[in-house]
Amino acid sequence: MNELAIQTSGLQYRFVAGEDPVLRRLDLSVTQGCVYGLLGKNGSGKTTLIRLLLGILQPTDGHCEVLGSVPKRDALAIRARVGYVPQESDLDPSLTVDGTLRFLRPFYPTTWLDERVDQLIDRFELRRGTRVAHLSGGQAARLALITALAFDPEMLILDEPTSGLDAVVRRDVIETLIEYMATQHHTVFLCSHQLNEVEMLADRVGIINEGQMLMEAPVDQLKENLCRVTARFETPPVRSHLQGLVSCRSLGERWRIAAWARSEDEREELMETLRQQGGQELRLDESSLESIFVDLVGRNTYD
Repeated sequence: MNELAIQTSGLQYRFVAGEDPVLRRLDLSVTQGCVYGLLGKNGSGKTTLIRLLLGILQPTDGHCEVLGSVPKRDALAIRARVGYVPQESDLDPSLTVDGTLRFLRPFYPTTWLDERVDQLIDRFELRRGTRVAHLSGGQAARLALITALAFDPEMLILDEPTSGLDAVVRRDVIETLIEYMATQHHTVFLCSHQLNEVEMLADRVGIINEGQMLMEAPVDQLKENLCRVTARFETPPVRSHLQGLVSCRSLGERWRIAAWARSEDEREELMETLRQQGGQELRLDESSLESIFVDLVGRNTYD
């Protein structure tokens, strides 16, 4: 059985006493060697969770461990083993590219990989003498990734690593991550709104909504088990008669229905129910991670 890289149980956090918690009794297990994608709308608690995992914040209640250590107690030890790329750069703007790397190197005296750093600087075409303040957004993102990979971390935690970047920079970042994952049996914990990238990289995804884990599953299983049907109805379908219903949205005369159907028999049963309710021109739609995410956390309409 694989050991856990991340484990939380009943994890809760609120910024101000008496206010609703940002995270609500969150249970999460991420096995070592897994690429885990955490999805959620803005404000769902993803970044708060990452800060708790790194010991930047302390939980209001519950428990969490990272690589067998408790962030509240062992934050520095965890940071020595985990590469982190935050959503917004935390690099010192007054330092140069080279100065940033020289500053960080002594914190990792036995694990810093000079050869890897040199290769990535050349690959990303960064000028060592350029100050961080003068880097473009794409260049700063590349430098942040270099600092996260420079000491051969046991795990990467990435918070929107390609947010706001153009297609070329995103490709560079994703290709570098793919190479890292192909050559190392390390864990990657990825939060991103680029759902096509998560679908390409992740083995397993969790979907968080309003601070609670809505569901988690392997990506392939999620796509296979959610049946998405578009059909035309003269009167709205009866929601209560649709087993495993996830969402039911009006598209004019057409309706899009998403429901759990974990076997061919369950899919046929769903289609037959829709026909009995007057559904015409039934069409099975292919599921992508993005469409599944919208079905699960988007606003359901039933007009």
